Amino acid sequence: MFDSVYHNLIKIGYTHPLHPTITHLTIGLVMAAFIFLMVGYLSKRDRFFQTARHIFVLTLATLPITVLLGYMDWQHFYKGAWLLPFQIKFLLAGLLLIFLIVSTLLAFINQSGSGKLVITEIVCLLAVIGLGFFGGELVYGPGGKTTGASIEKTREALANTGNMVFENNCSACHYIDRTDEKVGPGLKGLFQMGTLPVSGQTANEESIRKQLATPYKNMPEFKSLSEEEVTALIAFLETI
Repeated sequence: MFDSVYHNLIKIGYTHPLHPTITHLTIGLVMAAFIFLMVGYLSKRDRFFQTARHIFVLTLATLPITVLLGYMDWQHFYKGAWLLPFQIKFLLAGLLLIFLIVSTLLAFINQSGSGKLVITEIVCLLAVIGLGFFGGELVYGPGGKTTGASIEKTREALANTGNMVFENNCSACHYIDRTDEKVGPGLKGLFQMGTLPVSGQTANEESIRKQLATPYKNMPEFKSLSEEEVTALIAFLETI
């Protein structure tokens, strides 16, 4: 869905994920709000509470963009693989949104601060720490022992799984090393063809998903394949 965005960025020389370009802003704002809130709470000076309130609003403004870019990177680089770090990151992002809203409301209801506000902001701080930690797990691997190549390793693992899905479901009808017809058309260079053979649909992930669910002409349907299997199969087809 978002591949065209990344392809256009590649044309101007940008090949990196988009999420890290803004995630530090959200994390930094949460930390700044916590610092100003604590200083205001300890010193009982309203101007620190006022600054914290403004930062809460700014944080809420940046969070949806941060989540959107994270979702785009997940779809593009990881093909939507439901890995544990992503599950936890989505959970923590939802928790952060809820407690940011609560913190903002509390800050405007009681402009002199309160113990409840401090507690909600501590939860926000812990949430962004968790988000940063599991983001690091994805980029660097457990314990930071690997490098950014983990994205490629994830793709490779998905493609290997997809190869098995292909062998079990598709190999009887399609070649992967040529474009000659077997029972169905050969699929070598499928994503470079521009259009899918036979159906003429655009050669992209969305068209392949549609083809598997509601096939064109004589191809059988594969509704029994799980979302994970379809994602892996598409990752494999991109490599042939």
